[in-house]
Amino acid sequence: MRNIQSFAVKPDRYKERIDLVYRKLGPDPEGIRESIHELRTLMDEVNELAKTSTGEES
Repeated sequence: MRNIQSFAVKPDRYKERIDLVYRKLGPDPEGIRESIHELRTLMDEVNELAKTSTGEES
């Protein structure tokens, strides 16, 4: 995660959002759902950024 801060192409507020995912984890089911949702959103963004930066079409 530290290295991604230096990447030219990365999701907006990546570190902040990953930190939020970890803070939400715990015994509360709603926090777990929110963490999973945010991770899925980040994964989708990373996939789209990878396609864009490699010239692949969506």
